[in-house]
Amino acid sequence: MAGSNAYAAPAAVIDLLDGEFQADSNVLVTYAENARDQSREHIFGGRVSGPQQPFAMRGGNVRGPREENLSWELRMWVSNPGMTQAENAQRALALGARIENVIASAAVLAGAGVPGCKMINMVGFAMENMGTDDEPITEIAYTVAIKSVLQ
Repeated sequence: MAGSNAYAAPAAVIDLLDGEFQADSNVLVTYAENARDQSREHIFGGRVSGPQQPFAMRGGNVRGPREENLSWELRMWVSNPGMTQAENAQRALALGARIENVIASAAVLAGAGVPGCKMINMVGFAMENMGTDDEPITEIAYTVAIKSVLQ
């Protein structure tokens, strides 16, 4: 019986993304931001949030099913010295298309050890470009909705 899928669902997606980018040695995929082993192209999980309702109690102090609607921020940091800001942003968006395809193909994570997961999909997107004199930086944050029914 899971109290929340706040860890299991993001971890399952990170595992799928790690498999997708395994052959691309330039891309680091981690569950959380890894400042010690920062890569020029880094995909990592961020904050998980959402409302939580207490389990409804049935007769005999047995918990009933509960809906959990989580919002997870999946982040990507891309920085490629020698590229223009536009080229760097295009590279980030190309990586992002692969991320979107992985999440679209894993719409339900029940087979990935995430009990009660009914839906996972992209619901938001933000991109910011910045940089230094010699290094363009593009950061993308996806908002991923995770809906589960927990027992």
